[in-house]
Amino acid sequence: MNKVILIGRLGSDSDIKEGKGSTYTLLNLATSGGYYDVNKKWIEVTQWHYIIANWSVDAKKGDLVMVEGELAYYTGTDGVKKTQVRAKYLKAYKTIAGQQKTQEAPTYEAVDVSGDDLPF
Repeated sequence: MNKVILIGRLGSDSDIKEGKGSTYTLLNLATSGGYYDVNKKWIEVTQWHYIIANWSVDAKKGDLVMVEGELAYYTGTDGVKKTQVRAKYLKAYKTIAGQQKTQEAPTYEAVDVSGDDLPF
């Protein structure tokens, strides 16, 4: 099974591109974690991930992103083998005035409920 789930923050604005009749988005995602060294001091480690989504994603630097996809390998123009995550699902949370708002906000329909119409 080839499955990756990452939650992190964008290091730059999303880069939306057109190619071969389709739209795709390139994202740079930072995830962080750490470990305790031999002196019991916490060492913070940041990993950078190159994400490609085969649809348009409007997200800004610093936005929290959850991506689910698979690892893929390619050879860059410099001849070096590189790793990317091909997104199958992506959810971006917008940061607005210190609060986080999801890009995929649910919609609700108002329903008028009077006492006589209740089924119980």
